[in-house]
Amino acid sequence: MSIESQSDATPPATPAVVVLGSPEMAKLWPDFPPRTRAMLLAAAGRQWFELWQNRVAPDEIPPQAWGWNLTNARAPLVLPPHLIIFGRSRISQTRLVLALAAWLQNGSPARTERERLRVLSSFAKCAALDRAARRNFYARVRRAARRIAAMRAREVYREVLAETEDHCRQSVHCRGIWMPDSSLTADEMQHAIEAALRAPEAHVIKQSGVASVVRSHVLGEFVVIKRHRLSQPGKRLKYLWRMSRARRAWAAGIAMRRLGLPAAEPMGFLEITKRGRVTDNFIITRWLPDCRTARDGANDLHARSERRSAIASWRDEWLRLIERGLYHADTKLSNALVQTNGSGRAALFWTDLECVEAGAPLTKYRVMRNIVQMNGSLGADFSVRDRLFFLRGLPSRFGWLRSRWCRRIIAAWTERRKRSKEPAACVS
Repeated sequence: MSIESQSDATPPATPAVVVLGSPEMAKLWPDFPPRTRAMLLAAAGRQWFELWQNRVAPDEIPPQAWGWNLTNARAPLVLPPHLIIFGRSRISQTRLVLALAAWLQNGSPARTERERLRVLSSFAKCAALDRAARRNFYARVRRAARRIAAMRAREVYREVLAETEDHCRQSVHCRGIWMPDSSLTADEMQHAIEAALRAPEAHVIKQSGVASVVRSHVLGEFVVIKRHRLSQPGKRLKYLWRMSRARRAWAAGIAMRRLGLPAAEPMGFLEITKRGRVTDNFIITRWLPDCRTARDGANDLHARSERRSAIASWRDEWLRLIERGLYHADTKLSNALVQTNGSGRAALFWTDLECVEAGAPLTKYRVMRNIVQMNGSLGADFSVRDRLFFLRGLPSRFGWLRSRWCRRIIAAWTERRKRSKEPAACVS
């Protein structure tokens, strides 16, 4: 039975075959009914098993050759016949896992964990894997997908840094970039930032010993200026071998946007130098209207269903960051801005992007630390059960979280963080 014959079928105007990784497919996929997407993904899993069973090496087929047949739910994958070579030895399981992970990460239209799992479960069903083998198979594909995502994120991050070095405007005492006007000199940018900080309409959002966040206008743009002062000689010495916080936040913001993650638009950055050492630096991002921190939003939630729904959405956004190969070292909810659009859908934007690392190894300590940071930043009226709701669904991705030992560590660590007056942020 073709998909067109069903009540939730794709529109007749939809083309019959679309290249998997094309922008056209990315536009069409969200408009398909859930049942249609599930049928196509399940059929893709079956066809992946048939390719492997028939000794075809899928990783040798270029991504632009994968087609998606939207009119046949039994055989959605369309491949050129000359690329399907039979009669060779079957590829190893390790190679199969890497090929399947790369396809799910880059070539498949599946964007959510549930959609990816639909492909894997269909493959596992055809392979007649038992429960333990299936769980191991899912874990291996997820680990391979994270490695591929980390390599991609690291590549994008380094590309941004190289472009920054090429376009950075430099003077005797400062260097930086102003995105709206690349002809602006570093000295002119410094004068514009200083004038914006002294302007009557400037509003201080946050002020601490070495960092401040101010909302103001810079050269006609409504922006947020985050400043980091390096007053101590030891701090300045450290940044002889390390990029400034402003440059790291600039690179992370652009990389996140290129990887399809929500991030405030970086407008520019500026580094003030003295004798070759950075003494002051500014990162400038476009102001996001109608935003509030996730922590403030959590304090307004009273019903358990609302709280758990919000916790699940924050957890999913954190997982989305990890799935793109990025790690944020300070995920407390005061560093997450929630913006609601006209349709009522909320988008979450991470701040303090200087704490973002591209392609960083995801250790057990780092995963537990992020969970504790989100848990510990909830209000005092959240119960222990509500806080542990962050762990719902995580053991399927991180199997070691099933142990009671890990849960006890997370609970004790969260209590220590709640009792501390100044929870530690990222050390950078």
